[in-house]
Amino acid sequence: PPDDEFVVEPDDTYNGDITTNTGDIIVHAGARVKGVVESTSGDIYIEEGARVKGIISLNGDVFLEAGVTVDQSISVTFGSLRVKDNSTLNGDVETESGDIRISGTYLKKSITTRHGNIILKNNTYVKEDIVILDRGQGSNLEPLDIYLGTGVYIKGDISADDEDDMVVLEIFGAEVDGDVDNIEVVSGDGDDDEDDDDEEEDGDCGGRSEWSKSVQYQTN
Repeated sequence: PPDDEFVVEPDDTYNGDITTNTGDIIVHAGARVKGVVESTSGDIYIEEGARVKGIISLNGDVFLEAGVTVDQSISVTFGSLRVKDNSTLNGDVETESGDIRISGTYLKKSITTRHGNIILKNNTYVKEDIVILDRGQGSNLEPLDIYLGTGVYIKGDISADDEDDMVVLEIFGAEVDGDVDNIEVVSGDGDDDEDDDDEEEDGDCGGRSEWSKSVQYQTN
């Protein structure tokens, strides 16, 4: 049912597409989905070592654990995308306004967004381009950040549609083989601050405070 959570059990194979409306989709470790995984407002979780054909999300977030393979494109409109180490993304990665955070992953094609920040680290490899679509103009337009951490390699170009799109590229121990167009470049030789931010996020359980025996907790 489109409003229920859909779960693919560990090491199982699901041969068709999976589509939900508000329900989350969870593909457990080692499982394979030979169709496209799609949700309107639910989140999508692909656990360690799983494989899916493609991913489409309108409002929900998408989380890929370590060692995940996606055979075709990933399209996330308003949600964010997070990919952990040793994953392989064989198609394009596209968002409209959601952030893209990728660590230690091989991307066979391009990354495209309009308003989402892009954070790549830990030797992530992008075979094609990073493209920022026309962001429009206006007083409410916020700068868009592209952050390339240690060991990141971009084989193609990094470009924005217009020089007024307010795109800033930060490079810390990364390499861009192609051209950089309509983007402000900031190079740095200091520490990889994004790594520290990620470690802090992973360690504090998503912003929740640490359990304490002196606190009385209520349901949920």
